[in-house]
Amino acid sequence: VDKPEELPGELGEYITADVALLQELGWSKFVQQLRSCSDFTNLENVHHPAKRLLKFYRERGAPVKLSTQAWTQQRIRTAMKRGPHKSCHEYLDFLREEFWDMRSKAQWVVLPYSVVKDLPGLRISPPGVVLQRERRPRWIVDYSFSDVNAETLPLAAVESMQFGHALDRILREALLADPALGPVQLLK
Repeated sequence: VDKPEELPGELGEYITADVALLQELGWSKFVQQLRSCSDFTNLENVHHPAKRLLKFYRERGAPVKLSTQAWTQQRIRTAMKRGPHKSCHEYLDFLREEFWDMRSKAQWVVLPYSVVKDLPGLRISPPGVVLQRERRPRWIVDYSFSDVNAETLPLAAVESMQFGHALDRILREALLADPALGPVQLLK
């Protein structure tokens, strides 16, 4: 997005206002100001082994450490020239709505490449749109294509992950399901 004034409605207004705010405050203060608008719960009534960690993420963001040096300007330009997956071009209205929704909740910002291209540590990954049967599409970012997944160090705390017994719980529910309701059906 290099011409936010050409975007219809509130998304273009958000982009224009965010560019002005970024230019006024600089990157660090810009992020701090927008992070204070988070819809992340205050966690006062949350009882979870990772509560302290979740509070840290709420206040400071999730840390991301990479195993490689910062990308060169040439690599960033190459990623930008490649652009998004072709599926994005078919769902522009859907993407505008998604981006507006996430920006209105202060979950992220959309900024023109010309404004962020010199930010230290910038990495570019191509977005795409995945169709889902009988549901609205889902937008994704392919961190594998650009090697961002491979370059990201696994730092998530063990207590924040709850995948260890999912299969056991699913199988238990299937086993205990009422046969009068018919066969158990699962969706991914």
